[in-house]
Amino acid sequence: MRLAVVSDIHGNLPALQAVWEDLRHQGIDEVVCAGDLVNYGAFPDQVVEWVRQRKVPCVVGNHDLAVGTDQDLADYTFAPGRDPEVERESFRWSREHTSLAAKAFLRSLPQSLTLERASRTLLVFHGSPRSPREYLHADLGAAQLEQALDGATADFLLCGHTHRFQRRPTDHGVLVNAGSVGRPKDGDPRAGYACIDLNTGTVTERRVAYDLAAATAALLHRGLPAALAVALKAGEEITG
Repeated sequence: MRLAVVSDIHGNLPALQAVWEDLRHQGIDEVVCAGDLVNYGAFPDQVVEWVRQRKVPCVVGNHDLAVGTDQDLADYTFAPGRDPEVERESFRWSREHTSLAAKAFLRSLPQSLTLERASRTLLVFHGSPRSPREYLHADLGAAQLEQALDGATADFLLCGHTHRFQRRPTDHGVLVNAGSVGRPKDGDPRAGYACIDLNTGTVTERRVAYDLAAATAALLHRGLPAALAVALKAGEEITG
C-alpha cells in the first residue's frame, strides 16, 4: 500500500491540483493531510472544499484553528523572524474571506488521528502530539524531541508545520514531516509531499512543479500582501 501525506496547503489551489494529479501518476492508494488548509493563499474555501469532498483524513493546523475560530487579531501570534505586518494582513484577509461553512469544517477537525493501514499504525498531527503550534524542526535535539513525543507511539508519526520535509527514526516510530504543498520554505518553490510504501517502510519526498504564476497572480488580484507572492516564488519565509 502506498500512502501520501500532504500538509500546509495554505489556500494554494493550483499547487494542490498539481499534487493531486501527481498522486494519480504515483499510484497512491490513500492520502492523509497533516493540516493547515488555509491562510496565506488566495483560495481558502476551494481548498477546504477539495479536502472535504474527497473525505481526506485530516487534522487541524494552527492556521486552521486561528481562521476557523475567528481569532482576535490582537491574539494572533507567529514565529519570530517573520514580517509582522504581512502576517497580520494575511490573517485578516483569510479570516474575512473564508466562508462560515469552511470555518465550521476547520473547527470540526481533530488535533490528531490514529489510523491502521497495512498492519501499520499511523499517528497524524500538525505540529507535535502536544500542540499544533509546536515545531519539530530537523535540528531539534534528541532530548527535546523525546519530550515532545512523550506518550505518542506509532510505526509512523506524520506531521507538517515546519514546511520542510523530514524523515527521522525515533524511539516512538519514524517521524515523517510532509513538507508543504502550498508554501515550501526550503528554497524550492515546487509543491512538496511525502510518499510512504507501507509494505516496505520506504519514505520518499516528492516535489511537483505547478502554475506558480497563477498562484501569485491570484494573491495580488485578491488583495493579499505582495510579500506573499515574493516568498512563494522563492520558496522562502515571509520577510516583508
